[in-house]
Amino acid sequence: MDELLLNVKNYIVKHKLYDPKNPLKILVHGNELGSLLKKSEFSLLDVRDILLQKFVFPVSEKNSSEVICSISDKMCVSKKRKLDNDSEFSAKRIKGLDDTSCCNSDESMHSFQ
Repeated sequence: MDELLLNVKNYIVKHKLYDPKNPLKILVHGNELGSLLKKSEFSLLDVRDILLQKFVFPVSEKNSSEVICSISDKMCVSKKRKLDNDSEFSAKRIKGLDDTSCCNSDESMHSFQ
């Protein structure tokens, strides 16, 4: 995550996407970064939260099957199942999470191990 944050910061500086009067304000309207994040502007202080809302990250490099999900529960379970299958882990580990009635529509943070 830290490496990604550094890359985003470097991209912002390289492409001069910050407001000269307020360097914490990032202006990405019409830019690839804006298209990717679906934002026209944001605060530099919000980059981490924006990335967590949009993407799934490994918790650690040692065990990349452990993920942090900041998307809906159902999508998180789907991503976890894919990681488990790729890693030859049993999908039964998340059996209790298959019931869609437990899925929230909020974008709260979840960690599966």
